Amino acid sequence: YAAESLFNSDIVSGEYHFSTTRGQNQVFDFNRETLAQVDELVDMMLNGVGEGSFIPTEDAADCKSCDYRDICRVTEGYKKVVSPLTEWSKEQMSIGSSAAFDSLKRVRAL
Repeated sequence: YAAESLFNSDIVSGEYHFSTTRGQNQVFDFNRETLAQVDELVDMMLNGVGEGSFIPTEDAADCKSCDYRDICRVTEGYKKVVSPLTEWSKEQMSIGSSAAFDSLKRVRAL
């Protein structure tokens, strides 16, 4: 939305580039409909950080390009990423242990 204000034009699509070695230069495309959900996503994420809530991902594939993988004891073998925290997070999400995990579910649903 900042780009729309800056260029006085409607933005119809966008791209997010993971330009690191770990990110393998992956590109994620977003259309206008998807971009409209970004505000909600950013709000949820910033509210969580503001509350001191740093919930680990429930998807070990996310750990492949994370700079903090050593802290979380992530290991990578042949075509498999293993993260004890992702397993714990999956379990917590399934039992609805806290509002923070409910927020993670909402983020994943976007």
